[in-house]
Amino acid sequence: MLSCMPFCGGKAVNKKRTPDSVWHKRLGRHWIPLENAAKIFVATYNSSDTKVYRYTVELFQPVDPNRLQSATEKALDSFDLYRATIRRGFFWYYLEETHLRPIVQKETDVPCAPIYTYDYRGLLFRVLYRDCRIHLEVFHALSDGNGSLRFFRAILAAYFGEQTPAAVPARAPFATDDHMSDAFTGSLEKHARTTLSSLVKPRLFQRRKKEEPAYRILGTPTPDGRMRVTEMQCDTKSLLALAKRYDATVTVFLTALFIQAIQETMPAWQQKRNPLLSVALSVDLRAFYPSDTARNFFATARVSHHAADAAELSSVCESLNRQFTEKITKEYMEKKLHQLLALEESLALRWIPRPVKDLILKIANWANNRNITAAMTNTGRLLPIGEEDKVRSAGILTAAARPQFSVMSHRDRFTITFTSPFQADDIQHAFHDRLQAEGIAIQTYGNRVYGSYQKSTLPYDQSRYPAVPLRYNAKTALLWLVSVSIFLGLVSVTLRTVRPEWNLSFRFSLFLIAGLWVVVLSILRKRRNPNKALLYQTGIFSVLTILWDHLSGWTGWSLNYAVPLIAITATVAGMIAARVSKLRKGDTLLYIQGVALAGMIPFVIALIGWAEPVWPSLLAASVNTLVLAVTLIRNWTEVKEQIAKRFHI
Repeated sequence: MLSCMPFCGGKAVNKKRTPDSVWHKRLGRHWIPLENAAKIFVATYNSSDTKVYRYTVELFQPVDPNRLQSATEKALDSFDLYRATIRRGFFWYYLEETHLRPIVQKETDVPCAPIYTYDYRGLLFRVLYRDCRIHLEVFHALSDGNGSLRFFRAILAAYFGEQTPAAVPARAPFATDDHMSDAFTGSLEKHARTTLSSLVKPRLFQRRKKEEPAYRILGTPTPDGRMRVTEMQCDTKSLLALAKRYDATVTVFLTALFIQAIQETMPAWQQKRNPLLSVALSVDLRAFYPSDTARNFFATARVSHHAADAAELSSVCESLNRQFTEKITKEYMEKKLHQLLALEESLALRWIPRPVKDLILKIANWANNRNITAAMTNTGRLLPIGEEDKVRSAGILTAAARPQFSVMSHRDRFTITFTSPFQADDIQHAFHDRLQAEGIAIQTYGNRVYGSYQKSTLPYDQSRYPAVPLRYNAKTALLWLVSVSIFLGLVSVTLRTVRPEWNLSFRFSLFLIAGLWVVVLSILRKRRNPNKALLYQTGIFSVLTILWDHLSGWTGWSLNYAVPLIAITATVAGMIAARVSKLRKGDTLLYIQGVALAGMIPFVIALIGWAEPVWPSLLAASVNTLVLAVTLIRNWTEVKEQIAKRFHI
């Protein structure tokens, strides 16, 4: 398909790849296009909803890091898909083979921390350990829960000395050539696919039934974007028996209980409106279209219930049972697949450049999320692979744009894990109390969050998660921005009064303050290294303003005001970002100094005589000289270390 070819201008792929390329031996090429679902994850991830999910097992003994490293490498040798990194093409993203090897690390960060960012070139998964727990975290664009669960089982099998991949359940063997296939395009016969015109024409001539808006949960986000994780464990047999009492599966029963918890914690004025409570469910399409693919092959279905009718648990279960029967069917899923594939294969959409497609997908994702109250994922149980007596419990959690829960079981332990972007845990508390009132004994664990509502209303044990300091505080950033803006405003008014001959434009001050806000808020969204992005943005914006001035009939405003303004804004914004974020000095130091050095360019322009008046260039040079001197003096040891490491000097 043309839109998936890795055409990316100056980054064209070298097809003469080394003969040890595993992908080339298998596929005849070292890249594959992203499948339907993966494209959405790459386009819509952000610093809070990282599109990362985590599998966890708890062992009876502390984890041996060296043994886990060997097990991970052994499992990777049988899982070719996981030798991938994401690259950007002109029309779409694609997966490219990499020869990087995974390095097992001790867990020190928050759960589901970002893996992929715009400039990332590493592996799309990580293996972590802490005390008796092993974690596999995966960026969702690489694989869905079914595929990565098989990879996780292989790691555990190798860790406990079992054979790989023979130890992987026969239900989904990984040692086949199909595990890297795109099941979305391969599962439906071409003659059965719906064309784009067949989807559009009925919508042009028929009025679509308006969907009832769903209740949206609002709350105060955590200050640094981390999720609040609430993990509940109970006895599997007791939970199964309880669900059977309500003539429901465990999935239906827990979803009904979740709906009741949401209804209980709704504001009174919302309850009077009797809104629709809608829960999105992930459905593994392999149940309807047999496939060995390890890539994404799932769809979502929504079940719902009105808030006013959620008082009786039995009635909610009955309603959800009916909806599950209607929607979790091959016919319903096939209809969704037809629609997705028809849009993807449209010739018009194929020729739209990737950045525009990203914007379209972001808007579509936003519109779809407006009809979802919460979400739920059930991966079943950690199937026995020879080490049942060596694993105490297993669980799964996912990055969350809204409150959701995921469930998994192993032997007699059933794990329910809630994730939420909000500080408050009132929904989790209500769910816990309702389940406990049904006679289920629950053990509760969770991580630490910060903010005004950081104190959990539900008592839980924090020992299972590392104590991660506040990475950055949005309120602190806002306070710094307001303070610096007021200071710049006062300086502007003072200079206009004391030095009227300088002809200081009010717009110059306004643009400086506005630019400061835009840059700081945007670079804080890049968790890995915001100042690296800032260095690139400084150069790009400077060139664009000069080009704009040139094309609009040169007046010199770009060199006189715009370039010095960009230099000052970038330096101050970089210092604020470094101050309020918790990145290591080595990750930001050279880039801050690079921004400061770039800020000296306006002074050179003024010396040549290309800028008039010269005071903006002198101001930019003064600010950047001060920043450069202070960072060198205060961090000389770190500067030498970074220069030696990055430039091999």
